[in-house]
Amino acid sequence: MRTEDVRNFVAVANAQSLMAASLQLGISQPTLSKSMARLERAVGSLLIERLARGIRLTEAGRAFYAYARGADQHIMDAVSAVRDLRQGKAGSIRLAVGISVSKELIAAACQPLFSMKTLDIQISTGMSNTLPKEVLLGTTDFAITNRLSSLSPALKFIPLFRDPMIPVVTRDHPLANASSIEWTQLAHQNWLVPCVGTETRIWFDKQFLSRRLAPPSCIVSLSGYYPALEFASKIDGISLLPSSLLRDLDHKRYVEMAKPKDWMSRRIVGIVHRHPGYLSRVAESLIDNLIRTSQSFFPEMSC
Repeated sequence: MRTEDVRNFVAVANAQSLMAASLQLGISQPTLSKSMARLERAVGSLLIERLARGIRLTEAGRAFYAYARGADQHIMDAVSAVRDLRQGKAGSIRLAVGISVSKELIAAACQPLFSMKTLDIQISTGMSNTLPKEVLLGTTDFAITNRLSSLSPALKFIPLFRDPMIPVVTRDHPLANASSIEWTQLAHQNWLVPCVGTETRIWFDKQFLSRRLAPPSCIVSLSGYYPALEFASKIDGISLLPSSLLRDLDHKRYVEMAKPKDWMSRRIVGIVHRHPGYLSRVAESLIDNLIRTSQSFFPEMSC
């Protein structure tokens, strides 16, 4: 049994499509089909069923996938460990950063690493509900994002700092100087919030529904926080932002508005990585730097 056939099968199972998996793996679809046939001969059973659109795992395929996905990741870890040792490198980092995480924090944590002669840092961004999946699939080494309500047992979460969500408005907004706010008032405002499906959006909608209020009907859903303030100023709206971004605000123009007395956001930002799983020495160093840097950046919010 060839290890590359196992890896190819895991890619096909994850993508549920031979075409999508072939693009992801960088090989032709006929080559991938031959790989699947070779693996099926090796295990003595059909693993995938071809459909009009995509594929479906057979019962044997589902059983094989339950173990193969872990074996595939261990193989990738082993190859990475030997590669770093052979090349005498501190290693590379594939880092995924949530859209709400302070970019200044990331830069400050990375800065000490640049004294190394061999350094390769790849940084991508994404939504909180997708980053743990990338870590689990091994497409990124670790992610910095807010803690999800449910996390795979194969992943470990290292808390960095508390980062509750807060409402922010322009200083000329009608509610900017209000000393007290009720949920009924918030339900009739224009809002700029994260996209549907994200942990924060689920929390936001739940705040109104749990109080028997319909969520605000005038909503702009954004896949990034930084454009929110500009949008909000045009529609006289309220931006839902993480507290950590307050330091980046133009305080002459924007202000955190008053919140209902029972407003409660327990959002925590931290590091998600596979456990157990291989991390290069430089990746481990960056995690240590992130822990120290977050404590100095947000001392009042440290976990």
